[in-house]
Amino acid sequence: MVTSSADQRGIRRDGSAERERSATRWPALSPERAELSIVFTTQAGGLVNRQAIANDIGRAARTSKIDPVGIATHTGRRIVITAQYANRNLDLGDMARHVGHSDTKTTAGYVRDLGERPAHTAATAARLLDPTVGT
Repeated sequence: MVTSSADQRGIRRDGSAERERSATRWPALSPERAELSIVFTTQAGGLVNRQAIANDIGRAARTSKIDPVGIATHTGRRIVITAQYANRNLDLGDMARHVGHSDTKTTAGYVRDLGERPAHTAATAARLLDPTVGT
């Protein structure tokens, strides 16, 4: 699932409110002097490692009778980015901003299939070079 910037801000606000209500002090996680915005936390605000989330996803897949091989924390994100870029012909820069990437190279790494994009690009180029193409 891809969340909008507004959704991401809402998630951060909710997390901050939960942190304020917590009876225990949540740890500040600041590797290399950059505070982390944690997505998955324990009830006390501690970091939940990626492997634990991956295990939960695998367990949920098996419970749902889905083969968990290849399903990971970013699988849905990869599918949506690929579909939007390859088959909806959306601009990679727009997609990067939407998913919160500061560099389009990061977003490009999520694209697994170019879908209809090469044919669309070739047709667009042909029309630019020869306006009678496709009429």
